Amino acid sequence: MNRVHHYQGLDSRQKSGQEATEPASTNNRFTRSLGKSRSSFNISISQSITNSIQKGKSSYLNHLEMYYNMHLIEILAGQFLVNQGFVSIK
Repeated sequence: MNRVHHYQGLDSRQKSGQEATEPASTNNRFTRSLGKSRSSFNISISQSITNSIQKGKSSYLNHLEMYYNMHLIEILAGQFLVNQGFVSIK
């Protein structure tokens, strides 16, 4: 009798006549904790992906900057040599 009273506020399965094994509060708690776990898992995965993208992007930009600087130095050096050539021609 006491047990039946304990299980009165149950989920929809019991209301429809099917036997439920656990109180609704336990089911809800379990579902909520699953939801939180899934949510935190999704957040950690998306953060991991974002971090990977940031690392890849910064690595790519570093290489691009090095490439640009190297060619900029070559261009400036070439311009300097051309100017020196014009100076020596005059």
